[in-house]
Amino acid sequence: MDLILNHAGTLNPTRIPEGGVRLTDAQVKRLEAAVTRNNREHPRATCHYPHHAFIFYDSSRRIVGHISICFLCSTYSGWPEGYAANWNLKELEELIKDIGMPLRNPQWK
Repeated sequence: MDLILNHAGTLNPTRIPEGGVRLTDAQVKRLEAAVTRNNREHPRATCHYPHHAFIFYDSSRRIVGHISICFLCSTYSGWPEGYAANWNLKELEELIKDIGMPLRNPQWK
């Protein structure tokens, strides 16, 4: 479990924005392509302290999957299994910018 979801499997209460941002169909396709197609391997830190996440829900609003990313150390994880070994971080950065979220915050450690 990473810091996006707490041990009970629910969202961390400190998330911003609290209600999240719903992706358009086109943005979902971009996200899917960035995490399911193998990309060039790149250096990664051994830590994983994610600051960005994408959460997937079923029709009953239960969490059925998630992706978490730390652009500071170039690490990422996803559940359930089945994502590519090497994600397209440049595309994910552009997607984050396109939905109006900051990539970095001076208060992040």
